[in-house]
Formats: sequence, C-alpha cells, structure tokens
Amino acid sequence: MYIHDLAVLSTYRQNGIATGMLSYVAEYARKIGATKIELAVHLFNTDAMKLYEQNGFRARAVRMERDV
Repeated sequence: MYIHDLAVLSTYRQNGIATGMLSYVAEYARKIGATKIELAVHLFNTDAMKLYEQNGFRARAVRMERDV
C-alpha cells in the first residue's frame, strides 16, 4: 500500500490526528492483505520524518535530482 499524501492543517497538528490516520491505514492494509506501507517524505520535512519513524516507518531510499 502506498500513501501518496498525508497532511494535517498546521492549527490541528500535535493532536494525534496524523498518528490516528496512520493507524487507520495500517489496520486497513492488514485487512486487505497488504504486507507493507510505503510513503515518500522530503528531507527538509523533519517533523514528518519524526512522525513516521515514531509510527514504525524506516528510511529505505533517497531520491535524487539535479537541474539541467
């Protein structure tokens, strides 16, 4: 299963909303027989990376780019 976007309006952050959404996705993934949940996060978004790590995600790859 792939999470394309996950966002919580800044005024509602730190209330467990994102953690609740991630828990719901994990429960749904198990229900449909998925074995992994993947997502992408920008390196500058350290708050999101911390949230994902606290919810069991681990870094697996880094995507790189350059201007031409």
